[in-house]
This record gives sequence, structure tokens and C-alpha cells, in this order.
Amino acid sequence: PFWIGINDPKWNVQHDHLITIPNFYEFKHNKDVVDSNKVGFAARMETRKCPHFLEGIDSLIFTNSADVRWWEKNLNTDTSKWKVYNYRHEQHEMFMKQDWGISHSAHIYEPFGYSIFEAVDWGKIPIIAHDWIPEYDYPFRAQSPEAFKKHYKTICELSLQERQDYLFPLREYLSKWDNQEEWRDKLLKVYNE
Repeated sequence: PFWIGINDPKWNVQHDHLITIPNFYEFKHNKDVVDSNKVGFAARMETRKCPHFLEGIDSLIFTNSADVRWWEKNLNTDTSKWKVYNYRHEQHEMFMKQDWGISHSAHIYEPFGYSIFEAVDWGKIPIIAHDWIPEYDYPFRAQSPEAFKKHYKTICELSLQERQDYLFPLREYLSKWDNQEEWRDKLLKVYNE
């Protein structure tokens, strides 16, 4: 068995020889920080992605609009401040170019966080989960709607320079997962053994 992600699995695996392979993300855009207080959410509306953290926050949502309706109907989620873009792969870049500067990236049990890497690549300041890359000292971490809103308000007060001071070191740190060849070689080794 093998696990592809940044973090090791959080659960107790019953295998003695679990192979952990870090995934990769190739930074292609390296955009300057976006000076906007809108929040972007580009993910599936599954519970571990915590979309309910965005209630009452001016947000752009890129997901399946039927899933948003499910959250409204079944969980009474207030989506009145959300602008929803129905997910279509060919519109992904269009969404990333939209005027939003804060990324809702506080996804629990996130094995890799491709959407987090992508937000950072496009100049968006992420609010991440409390346990994602725990070895990196990053102040904007949330595990509850209250913590998310607190960090959101703090980021809204930051100057452009302060946002850059958080984004650029984070991007530099995440660039260590920019090695497609290493990922490919480790994965091929697993398949070929």
C-alpha cells in the first residue's frame, strides 16, 4: 500500500510497509498578491472542505452548484453572500483570475492540498487547516468557523506589503514540492516492484 500526499496518513494503518510519496505541484504563475478581501473557494462541497466556514462572508465559490443547494436545503447554510460559479474544468483559469485575494483552504484531513498550492501560485492568501504542514510557522490556521472568521478579519486589515510578507515565504516553502521527476520516479518504483 502507498499514500500520496504531503502528510502521512492520520489514521492507524494496519500495514508494516506503507510507502509514503509526496505529491508535486509545479508553480507556473507566481502571481503577485491579490489585494482583495473576497474569499475564494475552489473545491468540492464535501464536509471535510468545511464550506460552512464561509457563512456570512463575501465569497466566490467554484464548485457544483447542485451541491451548494444541498447545503442550503439540508443544513440551512446561509449562502446569501456567495457568488457561485458552476464548476466546469475549462473555466478553472477564469475563476482563478477573478478578484478574490483570500483562499478558503482550511480543509481537514487534506492529504496534499493541490487547491492550496494553486491559490498561493495565483497570489491568494490561504487560510489553512490547523494541521496542514504543521512544521511551517503560519499564522492563518482554522479548525472552526469562528477561527476562520477571526483570521479573515485579520487578513482584511493587512497592507499589501504585509500580505506579500506572508505569501512569498509560504510560496518559497511550498516550492519544495515542485519536483515532478522525484514524484514520478517514486511512483514508478512502487509500480515496478
